[in-house]
Amino acid sequence: MNFANRLFIVGTDLSISAEYVLLRAIALAKECNAELRVLHVVPADVHARRRAEALRSGLGDVGSQMSEMLAMLQEDLNKALGQFAGYSPLISTEIRVGDPLQTILEEAHDTDAGLIIVGAHRQDFFADRLLSATSERILRKGDRPVLAVKRHSANPYRRVLVGTDFSRHAEYALAVATALASTAQFHLVHIPTSPDPEAIGAKVSGDTRAQAEHAAPDAGFEMHMAEMARRIGLPSRRLTCHVLDSNPGQAIERKAKELDADLIAIGSRGLNPVMQLLLGTVSRHVLLMSDSDVLLARSPDTGY
Repeated sequence: MNFANRLFIVGTDLSISAEYVLLRAIALAKECNAELRVLHVVPADVHARRRAEALRSGLGDVGSQMSEMLAMLQEDLNKALGQFAGYSPLISTEIRVGDPLQTILEEAHDTDAGLIIVGAHRQDFFADRLLSATSERILRKGDRPVLAVKRHSANPYRRVLVGTDFSRHAEYALAVATALASTAQFHLVHIPTSPDPEAIGAKVSGDTRAQAEHAAPDAGFEMHMAEMARRIGLPSRRLTCHVLDSNPGQAIERKAKELDADLIAIGSRGLNPVMQLLLGTVSRHVLLMSDSDVLLARSPDTGY
């Protein structure tokens, strides 16, 4: 996985979370030598209402309001750039009218963006639920990894927790996280559950599988995790493996807090809404409850 010279789409709502997401986006652009495209999308119904109000009041027009929003966006961006002395990535900014979700997805597809970055802040329960739903919808409907930013930091990621069920989606999430955090320490976590057709052994060599069968259960899981890391090029000196016995979402949340992880990465299968309602998802719990930034990734059919 290589994000060199790739473009990242940054979605911002001009709220307090804008500073969070812009700081992280610039830090990642520096880490990955990437270009940033920062979008603020005004919902069509909100735009229509503002236009009607402007016409009634006679105090301004929608065009001037759009210019003001663009100025606010540029001000937020300049403030964030002020924390990166001597560094100035290639950044474009734009205000658009439309459906925010669809606009971001179309822009990511049209520009072949490597990552979609959205902001979040843990200030109220309903805002966090909206974040969870939006991030999952972007992942389910799109084909790009999604990073939900929760922490206010301009520093590179230091500790990354990756939850794995040994599926191709989990391995892809690990690969993306490794590209975004090239110097971080990684903690690979597995919570044994019911067998999965894509789980243990699906992409493990015969020799390693035979060794694991004669080892203690936890050691076998750790061997699988170590081989997964080796396949994507993560050095063993930057890897610690954990086998936990608990509800997956809660276990990941607690372990991330214990480690003070600044990024959690999860591979998502993109379950349809009915299955999500019936089963729930680890990603939803982590998005809603964790204090760390959260990366959601679903493996493309063509692999990585």
